[in-house]
Amino acid sequence: MKSLPLILILFLAPFSIQAQSYPVLSYRENFFGNHIYLADGQKVNAKEMEKIISVFPENAGMFTKAKREKRMGESIKWGGWVLFTGSILYLSSGEINQRRALTSAGLFVASLGMASIGQSMKRKGKLDERDAIDIYNFKSSRRYGFQPDLQIKVSPLSMGLSLNF
Repeated sequence: MKSLPLILILFLAPFSIQAQSYPVLSYRENFFGNHIYLADGQKVNAKEMEKIISVFPENAGMFTKAKREKRMGESIKWGGWVLFTGSILYLSSGEINQRRALTSAGLFVASLGMASIGQSMKRKGKLDERDAIDIYNFKSSRRYGFQPDLQIKVSPLSMGLSLNF
């Protein structure tokens, strides 16, 4: 009778360990093309998303790097737009001569280059974020990770416990 609680613990432990699961992550884009992160259908911000993904360190690093690249691309793109606006204002601010036109044209070409580089960096960051989320979902659905597993093995010849880390 004293061993009954021990037997109950041994039988219920595998079920409680296997009941732990990771949330399913997804995202959608808002009107401006920015990601809105979802964990099991609930909105979460980027910091919470990093905490959830940190269960798998390589994915957390990939997600953080992608987020940084996306932010840097957005900044470079806006810098290109500011430079474009500056070139137009510089051209129209005084008398139009050859020097002013060439300077404005150079600024215009530089702004186009910056905007296109920024846009491609932002797109690559978004794709890398998506990959990090997809890899996380794949690993969590396949139960990869750092969960211990306690199983009771029963065979006709013996009975025992198997503890895997």
